[in-house]
Amino acid sequence: MVIAGIGRFGQVVNSLLVAAGVRIVVLDHRADQIDLLRKLAIKSYYGDASRPDLLHAAGIAQARLFIIAIDDRDRAVEIVEYVRRTYPQVRILARAYDVGHMYVLKKARADLAVREVYAGSLSLGAAALRRLGFHPYKVERMTRAFRRHQSEGLDGMYDLWDQDPDIARNLPLQDALNANRRDLHDRTEREFLEFCVLA
Repeated sequence: MVIAGIGRFGQVVNSLLVAAGVRIVVLDHRADQIDLLRKLAIKSYYGDASRPDLLHAAGIAQARLFIIAIDDRDRAVEIVEYVRRTYPQVRILARAYDVGHMYVLKKARADLAVREVYAGSLSLGAAALRRLGFHPYKVERMTRAFRRHQSEGLDGMYDLWDQDPDIARNLPLQDALNANRRDLHDRTEREFLEFCVLA
């Protein structure tokens, strides 16, 4: 497996996979990070992960999975396009900056794109609800409902999305966003009522 980018995002991914015993090859453009990884006996290459020769040296042709965790949005898309075109058998998971970037990565044919701060933001929101006095069980149910709703809503809006949108003129997207908000409110209310019945 190959990981491109070992900054704050890539480090967490790398740590989890190494702890699970997965053999990793890391690419990064910071020499200090590569030196540290080599001291930890993690195979690493210094350089720009968009370079075909570096990807080849890292063993991308034999990799089952390629994780793109770099913080350069445009370069991440270029890498997805290149790997998809050149190594179609490799599954690509990518870090996305925001929803728009997630859609661009999806259009480039990444198998999965994950927004970089989504999980942390959701966790903080759940902590805020608990500190406001919401029952932990209700917070867990609401968080699960929100995560499910977000996933379904974002998938549904992809077809209406435009890479260079003027949202003020994209009426179908506006309608979908408003419907998405109403549905989230309704779903949260249903989750609350179900909690009250069960409590």
